[in-house]
This record gives sequence, structure tokens and C-alpha cells, in this order.
Amino acid sequence: MIDYEGGHIQRISSPDLPSIPYMRDLMVRTSPDEQIRAMYKLGREVGQILSSLGIDVLLGPVVDQFSIDNPLKKRAIASDTETIISRARSYIQGLHEERIHCTLKHFPGLGATSSDTHHQVTKDQRTTADIHASMQPFEQLIKEGLISLVMPSHAIYPQVDPLPATLSPYWLKEQLRKQCHFTGMIITDDTSMKALSNHEESLS
Repeated sequence: MIDYEGGHIQRISSPDLPSIPYMRDLMVRTSPDEQIRAMYKLGREVGQILSSLGIDVLLGPVVDQFSIDNPLKKRAIASDTETIISRARSYIQGLHEERIHCTLKHFPGLGATSSDTHHQVTKDQRTTADIHASMQPFEQLIKEGLISLVMPSHAIYPQVDPLPATLSPYWLKEQLRKQCHFTGMIITDDTSMKALSNHEESLS
């Protein structure tokens, strides 16, 4: 199991391994068909690297919506959910060709925040309807049977629940399990992140 999204998110550094681009870098291609082919090729390439290292679970892809103010902007695919779904699907299919399981992140969506969960408590002030709209990539790709793991966000969604999604029965049980019908593994992000600094007791 490893973070190996591309860009600076490559947890193994070696001159023998190729450099992997951010997914966002592939979206500069003007043709949707080119983007989809590039995503599939990237999935195959990442899958081959991980397979050669004896790793069969990737902590990715990120299916949060792209926003220019969001710390995840280089790691996000697009701003609209249909594009995210189609490009992520192609990438995941490439991974599956190499027998790699993947992890969707960060449920229910971390693309609308301007603060970084690594460094501070992060709140997403969107309405319930807007947050649920950003869940569409998770719902669709789970429905298609492509996903083995889901990683929830450490952000708080105050319009819905006072707890970070990572610790929230509403997000994990009511939404991910029941609404999205996800039966696979739920895996937490790094619990040392500052976004969880007010919830140490819940993590012990």
C-alpha cells in the first residue's frame, strides 16, 4: 500500500523509477479522447511500477473537484464531476490491468476548501446539497464496482456534522455505507494531520 499519485506524491524515490506527472498535467490536452487515453496509460504505468515493487494497493486517485484556491489543485483532475468520473474511470481501468487495487479520496469531497488538512483544522462551509453533489464521483465509481478502498476527508462539514468526516458516523455509515452502498475497506488518512488536532481522544 502506497501513496504514488504523481508529482510530489511519490513515496518511493529512486533514479531507477520513472517520474510520474500530476494527473492535472494530463488535463491540458485539448481532446477529451486524448485525456482519457492518457489517463489509462498513466494507470498502466503506475500499476507496472507498483507491481514491480510487490505493491498491490494504491492510495489514489484523488477525485475531489479542482479549485484554484485549493491545496489539492495540482492533484485534482477537473472541476466538473462528469469529467472527474470519466478520467478517473480510465485511470482505474489501467491500474486494474496491472492488478492494482485503488483508493478513492477524499470522501465526501475536499475540493472546496482553501486550507490544508495537513496543517490546520479545515472547514467546508458548503450547503448539504453542494457537498452531496461533490460525492457523485465516489457514488458512480463505487456503483461500477471499480473501488476497493475509500479514504474519507479530515475536513469538517459544519452544515451537516460537527465532526471531521473521518470520525463521523453520518459520513461513514449513513452516506458512504448506506447511500453509496460501499462494502469495501474504509481507510483513514494520516491521523497526525493538524485537521484532527481537536480530536485526539477519539483517535486513541
